[in-house]
Amino acid sequence: MTHKTASAILTVILLTLVGAVILVAEVIALNGYNDRKGATALGTSLLCQGVGIFLAATAAAQLSNWLITKFEWNKALSVVVAVLAGTMLGGGFAALSVVLSLAIAEGMR
Repeated sequence: MTHKTASAILTVILLTLVGAVILVAEVIALNGYNDRKGATALGTSLLCQGVGIFLAATAAAQLSNWLITKFEWNKALSVVVAVLAGTMLGGGFAALSVVLSLAIAEGMR
């Protein structure tokens, strides 16, 4: 397994766990909404989180490769740094997806 693959896979695993926790919190936040609004909000959130996970995993793989080629870092260290950076990036996307989905649920009639 290459360093790019390892950093992408670890980032996807961590962001999936973060996304599951955020999804449970969002279900609790959407408790007062009807089924139509809640389902639309959850669908929007899942779509945004999926795109965020894909982008964060791609960024982590590229960052790992860049750290090795540009700065000649150790492969293990570059994977750890890339996974942390990718997880923070994906966590930001997840937070934005919650805000967007709650705004969509509030704006629906």
